[in-house]
Amino acid sequence: STRVLNSAPLVHWNLHKGYMLELQTRGLKVPRSILLEPNIHAEDIYERHGWSQAVIKPAYGASGTSVELRPRTKLAEWARTVWAKRPN
Repeated sequence: STRVLNSAPLVHWNLHKGYMLELQTRGLKVPRSILLEPNIHAEDIYERHGWSQAVIKPAYGASGTSVELRPRTKLAEWARTVWAKRPN
């Protein structure tokens, strides 16, 4: 059997990457994180910050699944892949 050290609420909190923003507001040094809100496109974020590439990942996930360094020109391909993996 596997021994789990973290409580279920802590694991649940950690599944959505919005926790990175919460850590930032508490003063912890974490990589700059931006959570895409509905009707905001990643291309707009790249444009606003002048990025040609960025590390992107789904808001929900664990173990680094679908986390990639992506150039702006390859965002649509990444999005199609992530959406295809979503459970119905």
